[in-house]
Amino acid sequence: MRIILVAPALLAFAAAAEETVTVDAFAVLEGRGTVIASSATAATFAGEMHGPYFIDAGQGPIPSGRIVCVGTIEADTADGSQTGSARCRIEAGDGAVAYGQFTCAGWRLVGCAGDFTLEGGSGRLAGVSGGGPIVVRRYETTLTPAGDGGIFEEALGIASWKGLTLSQTVTP
Repeated sequence: MRIILVAPALLAFAAAAEETVTVDAFAVLEGRGTVIASSATAATFAGEMHGPYFIDAGQGPIPSGRIVCVGTIEADTADGSQTGSARCRIEAGDGAVAYGQFTCAGWRLVGCAGDFTLEGGSGRLAGVSGGGPIVVRRYETTLTPAGDGGIFEEALGIASWKGLTLSQTVTP
């Protein structure tokens, strides 16, 4: 009797398979947040960026959903270097959601490059993992004094992923 109860569980485990795909992707982003002088030689941005993202699996980019990320960027005002990190929510066109995060380093007014990691999700993206390199660039910025020494920043930019790996365990 015990063997009959265990056998279906073993078959289900054996039937589970990990599917992995590698794609390129990009997102066109709008960003908003506040910049403050955070030391004598540093400025810190805290805010969000959001917009549509597109996936290219080798046949050209396809509109795929929307992404929103919240995070910070710290810039060294003496040498122009910057580091940043953010957490992201990625919603596919069908409502499935994946979560990710990234860290990056680069140069003020040029951009930031680093590592992006997927950390699970919901719907058909439950259990998704993977990641790859990310590059974030800003190409237009409006600055408005916000009081208390802060500056409100609105920007347009782009994020790109080359060789983003997506893995998910699938049970038929």
